[in-house]
Amino acid sequence: MDRTLITLAIYASILTTNVNALSNLQLHCPGLTVTMAHSEVNNLPSAHVVARCRNTAEEPVNSRLDLNWCLSWAENQHAFVPKTLGNAFVDAQCYDCKTMRDVRWFPSSISRRAGPDDLLCFCKPNHQYQATEHRTGVPTRKSTFDLNRVLSVRDDGRIGCFEHTGTEF
Repeated sequence: MDRTLITLAIYASILTTNVNALSNLQLHCPGLTVTMAHSEVNNLPSAHVVARCRNTAEEPVNSRLDLNWCLSWAENQHAFVPKTLGNAFVDAQCYDCKTMRDVRWFPSSISRRAGPDDLLCFCKPNHQYQATEHRTGVPTRKSTFDLNRVLSVRDDGRIGCFEHTGTEF
C-alpha cells in the first residue's frame, strides 16, 4: 500500500511539473498564430494575433488582436517592449511575423530554445541594419518577443493586452 501511494505521489509530481512548464497561452490557446494585416490603430501593416482560446466554461472562442495595441519598439534596445498603443510594427517597419509555433526553420540568430509563443519578426527600422533578408535583399533585423509577457486570456476566452481585448469572430 505504501508503495502505491509513493508511486501516485511521483506521478502527481511529474504531471504538476509538466503543467507548470506550460505557459498560460499554451494551456488556454491551443490555436494561436500571428498574421500580417492592416492596423486598427492607423491602417498601416501590423501583426495580429489570431487565437482560439478556451473561456472559463472551457468553450472555444476565436479572437483577433492588433499587436500595435500591445507592443512598442525600443530603438536603443533594438527590441519589442510591452506598451499600450505602442505602434511597434509601424516604428520598426516589421513584416513577415510569426510565432515559433508556426516556424519550421530557425534563423541563425534565433536560439533553438525559443518558446512556442515567441514572436519572430523581420524588421527594418531606419534601414540601418546590414544583414539582409534572403528573399528580398532588404536590410533587416530578426527580432523576437515572448508574447506571454504581454498577452492574457480573458474570462470570456478572448485574447487581450493591457486594457485592450481582441475582437471575437
